[in-house]
Amino acid sequence: MQEARSSHAVPRAAAPAARASILGGLLRAARVAADLTLEALAERSGVSARTISDIERGVSTRPRRATTYALADALGLAGGSRDRLLAAARPPAAAVGADPAGPDADGAGAAPADRSSAAGVTEPYRLADFQGREDEIARLVAAADDGAAAPRTAPLLVVLSGAPGVGKSSMAVEAAHRIADGTRPRLFADLGGLDDAPAEPLQVVRSLLRQLTGAEAGRGDLATAVAAWARATAVRPAVVVLDDAADEAQVRPVMAADPGTTVLVTSRRALAGLAGSRHLRVADLPRADGIALLEAIIPAAQRAGADLDELARLCGDLPLALRVAGHRIASQPAWHVEDHVRRLRAEGRRLGALVAGDTGVQAAFAASCAHLTPAARDLFRSLSLLRGSSFAAPMAGALLGLDDEAVEALLDELVDLGLVEALGGSRHRLHDLLRLYAAERLHHDVEPVEVRRRAERLGRWTLATAAAAGRAFGPDDAPDPRLGPALAFASRAEARAWLVAEVDAWFPEYEGASRDGREGLVLDAFPHLLHFGDRWFEWGRWHELFGLTAEVAHRMGRPLLEAEALNALAFTQFYARWDAPAALATSRRALALATASGDRRSRAQALSDIGVVLDALGDPDGAAASSRLAIAAFEELDLPGPGLNPRATLAGLLLAADPAEGLEAYRGILERTAAPRARMPELDRWAAHLDAMAQMGKALIRLGRHAEAVELADAMLAAVEGPASEHGTDRDRARALRNRGLARRGLGERAGARHDLERALVLASDRPPAGWSAEIREALDGLPGGTA
Repeated sequence: MQEARSSHAVPRAAAPAARASILGGLLRAARVAADLTLEALAERSGVSARTISDIERGVSTRPRRATTYALADALGLAGGSRDRLLAAARPPAAAVGADPAGPDADGAGAAPADRSSAAGVTEPYRLADFQGREDEIARLVAAADDGAAAPRTAPLLVVLSGAPGVGKSSMAVEAAHRIADGTRPRLFADLGGLDDAPAEPLQVVRSLLRQLTGAEAGRGDLATAVAAWARATAVRPAVVVLDDAADEAQVRPVMAADPGTTVLVTSRRALAGLAGSRHLRVADLPRADGIALLEAIIPAAQRAGADLDELARLCGDLPLALRVAGHRIASQPAWHVEDHVRRLRAEGRRLGALVAGDTGVQAAFAASCAHLTPAARDLFRSLSLLRGSSFAAPMAGALLGLDDEAVEALLDELVDLGLVEALGGSRHRLHDLLRLYAAERLHHDVEPVEVRRRAERLGRWTLATAAAAGRAFGPDDAPDPRLGPALAFASRAEARAWLVAEVDAWFPEYEGASRDGREGLVLDAFPHLLHFGDRWFEWGRWHELFGLTAEVAHRMGRPLLEAEALNALAFTQFYARWDAPAALATSRRALALATASGDRRSRAQALSDIGVVLDALGDPDGAAASSRLAIAAFEELDLPGPGLNPRATLAGLLLAADPAEGLEAYRGILERTAAPRARMPELDRWAAHLDAMAQMGKALIRLGRHAEAVELADAMLAAVEGPASEHGTDRDRARALRNRGLARRGLGERAGARHDLERALVLASDRPPAGWSAEIREALDGLPGGTA
C-alpha cells in the first residue's frame, strides 16, 4: 500500500551491507547483460534511474518488493536469475508494521508523524494535502458514531478494498484521525499483504498491544495475546488501521477487541470471509477532487494557465498517479504542468513518466501481478487487446479460447487483487493505466506471433457475435459457418442488449478489419448487421458502417454487396440524418450499379427509396413514378414485404391530395399486413402495419371522423404495448398518442386530449421525417392553459 505507511510498529531487522552489495551486483550484472542504460531500464520498469543507481551502489539497502519485481520484469529475468535477485532484496526477517522503503515510502510528501501522549504509541502518517473522499469518510465516521449511541456487541469492522494506487491507505488513515477525534488512541499495523511472508496473526496482535499499552506482549501464544488485547481495549477502546491485509486470518484475532473499538482494514482483496464486516470499494478520485489535489501539490507558478483536467485524465484519476505526477512537477521548479503533460500524452511513455523518486505506478501494479497464478497473469496481459471501456466475461474468454467457467474463475482472481473492477453481472472494467501496463507486459512477455494470433481470434469472435446478434432480427437466424464460433442469443432483447453494450468493441473491429486485410470478414458480417440497422437509430453511426461496407465491396469487386450497402446508406442518410439530397444521390448510385450488375432486388429497393426521398423533396410526380416502378419490380420478384414501402409512398401522396382516397389506400396496406396470411418477415409486417394504422388515423382526423380515429388509436396502442410490443417503438407510441389526442380535441375532450398530447410530446422526435413535435405543441397551445 503506497499511500500511507507507519515507520514504527515492529522494526524489521537491519539489512547487512553484504546483502546490499550482493543485490547491487546482481542488478548491475543483469542490466549490463540486457544492454540497458540506467535511463532505458528506468523507462522500461517505471523505477527512477536514481533509485536503480542507488540500489546498484548499495545506497538503497532495502528497496520495496514491488520495485524489485518491476526491475526483474523489465529485465526479463526468469528461473534462477530471477529468484536470486528477489532473494537478495528480501529482508532476512519480515516483521509486521515496518516498511522496507522507510518512513517516506509514499513518495508523496507525507506530513511528519505526530506523537500521542501515550507512551510507545507512534501515529501513522497523515497526508497534509489529503483531498476528496468526503462522502465515504463521512459514512465511516457516522458508522462509528452509531456504535457510541447504541453499544455494539463486536467492534465495527470496515474493509476498504480497491485497485493498487487508488488511495485505500491514505483514506483509512484520514478516517481514523476523524473517528478518533483526539479522544481515542489510533493504532496502525502494516500487514505486508504483498510480501513473500506477510505478518502472522500473533505479530499483528503483539504490535497493536505494544502501541496501546507501551509494554511488550511477552512470549505467550496467540490465545494469550488475544486475551491481553481484549483486556487492554476494554480499558482503552481504540481506532485501528490494519493496512495491506493479505487474508482474513490476519484480521480475525483483532476482532476480539472491545466493541467500542473501530477496525479499518485496507486490502487489494475483498476479504469476503470476514463475518460481520462492512465493505467499501474505493474507486478512482472524482475529477474535481483530483484537480484539487494537483492544485495542493503543484506550486501556482508551475500550473498557471495549465489544463489540470487533462493532467488528471492522463493520470486516470488514480490518486497514486496524481500524487506522483504532482510531486514530479513540483520537484522541478523550471517545469510547467504542460511539460509533463506532453510526456504523458504518449501512451508508450506514460507509465514510465509516472515516477517520482522511488515511487511509481508501475511498481504498484507489479506488486499485485506478482501474486497472480500464471493463467490469471496471462489473461490480465491479454485484456489489453480488448476495445471499449468495459467488457463481458465471454469476450475475455475469446482471447485465450476459454469457456465461461474458466474465464470467470480467472477474472475473480484479477478482481480479488484489484487489477480488474467488477461492474455487475458478467461485466468488468480495466483501468486505463492498468490497460497500458497490461499491454506493456503483453508485448514484453509474449511472442509477437502469439499476440497477433490472440488479437485475430478476438476480432473474429467479436464480429461473428455481432453478426449473430444482427441475425436475430432477420428472417433466418441459422448460424453462418463462414464466421466461426460466436455467442448464441435466446431472444431479440438479448441480441439488442449485446449490440448496444459492446458497440465500442465490435464497430472498431469492423473498421479495423476493413483496412487490415480482413475484408472478407466484413462482407460476411454485413448482411446480418443490416437487419439491425433500422432498429437503433440512436447510435448515429450506421451511415459510417454502411459507407465503409460499400467501399470494401467496391474494392473487392462485389457489386451486389456494394449496391446493397449503398441502399442501406441511403436509408440511414434519410431516416437517421435527414439529409435528403445525399440520400437521393446515394440511391441513384445504387440504382445504376444494380441495373448494370443485374441485381433486381437492389434495383427495386433503390427505386423505392428514390420515391420516398423525391416525395420529401417536393416532387410528387417523380415520387409516384419511381414508386410504381418499385411496386412492379417487387411483384416480379414475389417480395410482398419490401413492396409495401412504395405502396405506402403512393398512399401518402393520395392522402396529401384527398384524405378519403388516402384512407382507402392505407386500408389496403393494413389488409395486406394482417396476419396470418402475410408472406413477409414479422418485423417488416409489423412496421408496415403500424405505419398504416397511424396514417389512417391522420386521414380520419382530417375527415372529421374523430370517434373512429380514437378507436383506431386505441387499437394501435394495444398492438404496440401488447404481446407483440417488442416490435413497437417510442415513435409508434408517440404517433398513436398524437392521433388520439388530436381526435379527442375534436370531440371536445380537452383533459384527455392534453394528457395524450403531453405524453406524445415526451416521445416525439424533433427531427423530420418523424418530427411532429411542432404540430403537437401547436395543438397543446390551442387548448386552455397552453403548452405545459
